[in-house]
Amino acid sequence: MKGAFAEAPSQHARPAGATAVKSVLIAHQSTIPHYRVDFYRRVEGLRPSWWEFSVVYSAAESRRQRFRTVELQSLPFPTVRTRGVSLYLGRRRLVIQDFPLRAASYDLLVVGDELRNLSYPLSHLWALAGKPVARWGHGRDTEAASAGVAKRAAEASKRWLQRRASGFFAYTPRVREELVAHGVDRARTFVLDNTIDIETERQRFLRRAGSRLELRRRIGAVDGRILVFVGRATMGRRMDFLAEAFTRLRQRRRDYRLLVVGEGHRRWLERMRETGRGDGIEARGSLDEEALADVLTAGDLYVAPGLVGLGPLQALCYDLIPVVVDLPEQKPEYEYLSAANAVICPPASTPEDYARAIDDELSGLDALERRRRQAWPSIRHLTIDRMAENFIRGVSRLLGGPRA
Repeated sequence: MKGAFAEAPSQHARPAGATAVKSVLIAHQSTIPHYRVDFYRRVEGLRPSWWEFSVVYSAAESRRQRFRTVELQSLPFPTVRTRGVSLYLGRRRLVIQDFPLRAASYDLLVVGDELRNLSYPLSHLWALAGKPVARWGHGRDTEAASAGVAKRAAEASKRWLQRRASGFFAYTPRVREELVAHGVDRARTFVLDNTIDIETERQRFLRRAGSRLELRRRIGAVDGRILVFVGRATMGRRMDFLAEAFTRLRQRRRDYRLLVVGEGHRRWLERMRETGRGDGIEARGSLDEEALADVLTAGDLYVAPGLVGLGPLQALCYDLIPVVVDLPEQKPEYEYLSAANAVICPPASTPEDYARAIDDELSGLDALERRRRQAWPSIRHLTIDRMAENFIRGVSRLLGGPRA
């Protein structure tokens, strides 16, 4: 794996005159999400020897955010446990963690860009003391434009912090351009190309592709139409919209099935059934990687009518076409989707419009097959190694390495 940097060793060379190993403390998303473990593992395997890193972890935040359990003792990189206290402004929960108190011995602090974790903006105090503090994330709150005065004020303070940070790790190229447009120095922004381990996901699919019929038989829908949703029960998913659209699909064809994978959806499904809208829907809870791969391989379409993250990217590894809505609040990873690899519905789409788009896609087999052929080629460059290399390049620059 180290050979990935053989063509450009100067990008990660030890700064002139440096002797001691430098250290980096990374803190974002208030803990270590299960889907970030592969990224940190790659960074640990690919980083130059003249710097090292530790990642902040909170078991309480992992449980609260419904991330799958991360076994710290099995991780091949150092972690720093942090404790936190919850604060509430109305119904909005904020958290403050104690990791900034431990940052004195680190040469670089990389923190998340969100403000709901108050430790991230407070970490700027280290910048005032002369320590490099970089930020990581979406760049802007996509929902702030339509929010109230308080949220817009918070967004303005975030912009202020971004312009004064030592660097910024932007999720996608579009995030970088937005940051630059708001006054952030382009030379201090580093595009991550935020991703998951798509190559491992693709191999899981290829091992199962010949068994797709059997996987569908286990689900009980060999000849039916299987729709798949994957994601935690969080704000912005528009699950009620999806239930309404699915009800309309079932009125057209009784062989539609909707498999909902992720924590927190069972209560939602119970509520849907109480209102007569849960017929044909199955909530499967959180699945391990292999069980989820079975579901994604068996599916006909991936449905995500709300805000999307990395879920559609995972679906494309299985030639599973996402059906999404072009909402103005979409997160950065939406940038990876296009008419070539997804069904994109207009912003004002109703549940009936969304249902029709799904039904039309599964009825027009030629168009669906064309998208399936484009699915993997359209994302195959978004590897976890590439993301790790981008991060390493930025960290090396911020620690005083030569200009890339």
